[in-house]
Amino acid sequence: MSAAALLAVAACSKTGSEPANPNAGKELISFSGEGGAATKVGFTTTTYVKMRVKAEAAGKAPRYTEALASALACGTEDYSVLQYTSGQERYWDDAYGRDSKLTVYAFAIPGNVDGDKLPVWSQTGWEPVSATTNPNWNTDDSEDNTVSWSVKTVQNTDEILSIEDLTFSNNIRVGGKDGLYTYSFDGSAWVEAKGDGVMVWRPKTDAAGETSGKFDKGHLIFEHALAKIEINLKEGAGFNNEASTDFTWTKKLSLVGVNTQGTFNVSTGTWSEQTSGTITEMFETTGTPAAKTVRQLTAYVIPGNNLYETASNVLEFEIDNAKYYVTGKQIAEAIRSYDYGAEGQKYASFETIEGGKYYIINLSVAKKSIDRITAAVVDWEKVNSDDAVAQNTYVSFTLEDRGTRFQNADASKFNLFRSAKTAANYIDGDSEPNYDWASGYEGPAVKTWNGDAAEWKTGWFWENNLTYYHFRAAGNTEGTAVALVNDIVFNITSGA
Repeated sequence: MSAAALLAVAACSKTGSEPANPNAGKELISFSGEGGAATKVGFTTTTYVKMRVKAEAAGKAPRYTEALASALACGTEDYSVLQYTSGQERYWDDAYGRDSKLTVYAFAIPGNVDGDKLPVWSQTGWEPVSATTNPNWNTDDSEDNTVSWSVKTVQNTDEILSIEDLTFSNNIRVGGKDGLYTYSFDGSAWVEAKGDGVMVWRPKTDAAGETSGKFDKGHLIFEHALAKIEINLKEGAGFNNEASTDFTWTKKLSLVGVNTQGTFNVSTGTWSEQTSGTITEMFETTGTPAAKTVRQLTAYVIPGNNLYETASNVLEFEIDNAKYYVTGKQIAEAIRSYDYGAEGQKYASFETIEGGKYYIINLSVAKKSIDRITAAVVDWEKVNSDDAVAQNTYVSFTLEDRGTRFQNADASKFNLFRSAKTAANYIDGDSEPNYDWASGYEGPAVKTWNGDAAEWKTGWFWENNLTYYHFRAAGNTEGTAVALVNDIVFNITSGA
């Protein structure tokens, strides 16, 4: 790997009447960037990087500075070259020269080239080292590495998503990993191997008074600070799978009670002071493979929600006037139970949404309920889940067993009927309409016997939450199935 690829920038001297460059001869603090700890690649498009650098030296007060740089598109390389924005260059000489020990923190939003979109560190208490000769470096009695960040409650466009994917770098610090390029004095070249810890000046030999050496070049590794949620709604049983005309929104999916604001500490990579809200719209793409509608929805959330202890709804939506919901615990249990083969159930104790993870939840939506839930975390870190059962707001009923059950051979001995009436609003205890029990019936249900479960099945579905049903089962002990209308309609009177 050449020094040029690592942003080795030489200072040019001035001649004639041109003013002298005050930074001539200074050593630039140089970096490259890596756009994801999991993916190990650079940024795919030019991206602004905001850095905060702390310089320490033995027996001296720490100095601080900030700088803005561009991480260039990585092309075929596995890193991005960083170039300072004009006037933002920072030099070892203005820190503590060869005595400097540099800690570097940084933020970036992949693809963003607007510095105003990046988080703002507090500079309260900063005092310039020298307002004339060294105005870019400051002293500070306290060190605050936190920033505030939030996500929108309406994330329905790609443009909104593109400015919310906050990434951070904190690998150039005490205890940090792979933040330094190694220089081979024998080979007179920078090599691929990377070192750990803070950036320093390294002498060529261990001899006392050695004056030849090299300043470290930094390598920023960025990680995702947020969690990404993807929901895939797939058209299941009860919908018209031969056409894409149904499976339409009555009310779009909401993420309920998720964290939308918080304080992020870049030095530790942790969140605090989160506040929750409801994301009422997610970014949606819709496809109709094999005439079955699939709705894919995406949003970012602030980490920290404990799903395993959340018995309330996290997902709520309505399709074709039918209400559906999924609790946090259902999602957590699905993730816990997934078997990763050789790795086993590595998320068997999963509880809380974490930063840097991409959660994928697949819901197969049937008329009566959500048939199954699967979940995964991919791209940043993969977490899968077994199927889980979600809920639909519907009633259920059983028939009283008063003797020998009808089985397959007894199909002609009874029929099942239902009447239906649609209400103006969702049915609840206060809004149940009164019914004309003698109307609304159609032909008997097509029923089949499930021998394994020892029960009868029909092709009926709970079509939506606006329709109220009345069910009747009628039979004849002589073996003749009853007919529609007159044979199944009877008056219900008090005391009968």
